[in-house]
Amino acid sequence: MDIERGTVGPSRFRWWVLAAGACVLLLALWLPRHANRWVPDESWYTIPAQALLEEGRIRNTTFPPTDYEEQADVRPPAMPLTLAATIQMFGLGVTSVRVMSLIAAIISIVLVYLLGTELAGRAVGAIGAVLTATDSFFFLAARTVRPEIYVTLFSTLALLLYVKSRRNHSTLFLFAAGISAGIAINYHVNGIGIAAGIFALLIYRYRGRTLLRKQTWVFAAGLVLAIAPMCLWIAQDAVHRAAFRQIYMNRAAEPFTKRLIAEKLRYSDFLGVGNWRVGFALGHIPLRAHIVLILLLAAVVLVWRCKKAAPYLLLPLAANLGFWVFLVNKSSRYFSVTAPLFALTAACAIVAIWPRSRGSRLLATLGLALLAVSGVLGDLIVLHQSASADYKKTALMLEKAIPPGESVMGSISFWMALHDRRYYSYDRTPFKYAVQQHVRYFIVNDRVMASGSGYGEDDFARLRAKLYPFIEKNGTFVTHIPAGYYGDLQIYRVQYDK
Repeated sequence: MDIERGTVGPSRFRWWVLAAGACVLLLALWLPRHANRWVPDESWYTIPAQALLEEGRIRNTTFPPTDYEEQADVRPPAMPLTLAATIQMFGLGVTSVRVMSLIAAIISIVLVYLLGTELAGRAVGAIGAVLTATDSFFFLAARTVRPEIYVTLFSTLALLLYVKSRRNHSTLFLFAAGISAGIAINYHVNGIGIAAGIFALLIYRYRGRTLLRKQTWVFAAGLVLAIAPMCLWIAQDAVHRAAFRQIYMNRAAEPFTKRLIAEKLRYSDFLGVGNWRVGFALGHIPLRAHIVLILLLAAVVLVWRCKKAAPYLLLPLAANLGFWVFLVNKSSRYFSVTAPLFALTAACAIVAIWPRSRGSRLLATLGLALLAVSGVLGDLIVLHQSASADYKKTALMLEKAIPPGESVMGSISFWMALHDRRYYSYDRTPFKYAVQQHVRYFIVNDRVMASGSGYGEDDFARLRAKLYPFIEKNGTFVTHIPAGYYGDLQIYRVQYDK
């Protein structure tokens, strides 16, 4: 198995049908309860897009003026631009803003098929497509308004274009690979992983002559061209530059050793030990340990039996995992970006050992079944979690309880429901500031306010200590909204002294 395509698999089998089936499978898993659950991160990304449409500025309108994101949200701008275009076309709603994530996921599966075909034949491409479609982190990204699925799409495209540039000896494909990697970075900084991975492939190919080869500079030119507008946007004025320093430079001051140790949080989720946000955990039992073991064995087989194809998967994979160490955010959601690389690694190993003996065929079939079935079961866990959330019903009750034109403070999750009110998110808005603004309505006792976020820390104990006595003294109980996943919400109207 090498870089020459079409080297494995029955010639008469239409492998593209299996790849198409992978797309259909993802759609079938995506549709049930796809609008049930809306989480804080999704509001965090949608709010700047809505502000862009209403004000022509990318900022978070639910934060106070003292917060840098209220002044300018300088996270990579492709995400709010994409969401703004989506809202403009389909309107503001849970389903409408998630449609593009689904489309990006389906395109990613097609790209995985094409990449696998280029690397080692249609069988590898088709099996890789199936394993990508059933990957739980990939599935979660496809159902969420976050940038990871777009990074996955453009990272896979960048690697495909690089492989094609090798086959066709084309600098145009290589230039396009640089642009695609740059677009990935325009969605999220973890797009740097694929750029680093392709540079690693260039170093692997040219060794000490890497900087002397035009291929290196052609790829770099495409990369720079794609990220230059983002850099100019960040540098346009003092407000944007200050926001950039706050979100990236100041947070980068955290000791590297601390970030390295914190990686255990990401990999505990990957093993299935995890935290309550992800849903792949049952106590301290590593539910995904067999998946990790199969992937490790597949990597060994890849190096052993697929020596020419191995660098194209393992070097970008190592670059991504290595880059994540430097990031402050230890989210396991980033594994959606590497899902195609893991899937194609497993697919190459399965196809490589298949023809060796009856026992190897049995082993390959078992490995494929375990990966695919485990992935689907993980997806079903996500669907089960959505059963207790009915965001549409909760939104209707919130709209009924809080009159139009009023100001309200609550979890950023409920912004979508009340976006036409003056909404203050307690996630970053100090309670003192809310009182100074004479906020009239408070949504209290949601699950995050009551028990904290992240990995179980009680993040909002101080807020409760100030807010609860305040509403007890100055508030009038309006209604109780039993919202299941979101908690037993209580709405209070506050009367301020004149």
